[in-house]
Amino acid sequence: MKKILYDAPIEHKILQLVDQLPDVCRLRFGKILSKIILRSNPLKAVATALLAKDYDVVAPHWFKYGRLIVLLLGAANRKKIILIEFIDYNTADKNPLIAFIYDLYIKSILAPCMRRSVLGIQVMTQWEKDRLHSVYNMPESSVRCIRWPIAGWEQLTPTNQAGNGTVFSSGRSACDWDTLFAAARLGRWPLTVVCSKKDLPHVKELNKTVGAAVYSEISVKEHDRLLAEASVCVICLKEANKSSGQIRLGACITLSVPCVVTAVRGMDGYLIDGVTGCSVPPRDAGAICRAVERLIADRRFCNDLLDRGRKHVSSYNKDHYVQKIINLLFQEAGPYESRIV
Repeated sequence: MKKILYDAPIEHKILQLVDQLPDVCRLRFGKILSKIILRSNPLKAVATALLAKDYDVVAPHWFKYGRLIVLLLGAANRKKIILIEFIDYNTADKNPLIAFIYDLYIKSILAPCMRRSVLGIQVMTQWEKDRLHSVYNMPESSVRCIRWPIAGWEQLTPTNQAGNGTVFSSGRSACDWDTLFAAARLGRWPLTVVCSKKDLPHVKELNKTVGAAVYSEISVKEHDRLLAEASVCVICLKEANKSSGQIRLGACITLSVPCVVTAVRGMDGYLIDGVTGCSVPPRDAGAICRAVERLIADRRFCNDLLDRGRKHVSSYNKDHYVQKIINLLFQEAGPYESRIV
């Protein structure tokens, strides 16, 4: 069996098969130095690069220090990295100069190092796989699309009720608040919004003509309570050139709240119109308004939609997902149950 140094975010049943970075750091660098290393993402990258010589595969945390470890092992021409849940930096809504600099950085530095250091990459949508091939020039065989299971991660209890008549919307990433509030002005339905601290000033400005109940930085428990009480959820997204919205969609299905979802590329493979939600085009407030009003008015349609959604997501759960990650780590192909008992 291959030796794997692991620090990626997915832990479910994987940890018994790998060496975890914190444990290896304490063993190799001592208790005091390892504490310093584990508090710093750049130091984690350096430590991982030093430890990599003793391992067949290194699985770092992409969001925390993934790019740096790619650069370090790429410079040393050591091909050992497998990237789990790879999501690229979004430049869609950035300053054109920032987008130009990042694109230049990819082509001249990051992509060459990635080709020299990365054995495999997991992405969560097919178009991200295509982008890695076209932008980073990664071999198609090294990039695997492993779909994230949109339900089953959280122990949530559905209310099985028609809701309190409110429309709920939340999110931290890729949120199109302008279109959501435009739809709310058209529909005049009660709206509850949960947004990030960063988005709060903009949301408050939009809310001056709507009168929604606005929350920010609340607990997951409180968020799920507000969602469960709603009659409809709107997942209003803007095109961000990355996976987005899957967690919100999964929470809606699990809590039996029918949802209206913007059909952006980040939802490819997850949003199935009439099954997992009601699909609407991006930046179309009228379409959102009509879809919400239909869901509020037609409870039978809602129940049928929820039944189809639950049946669809039940065929692919976190055990299936984790087994595919394990297969990628060990570069194996096989049935889901080959390592999980």
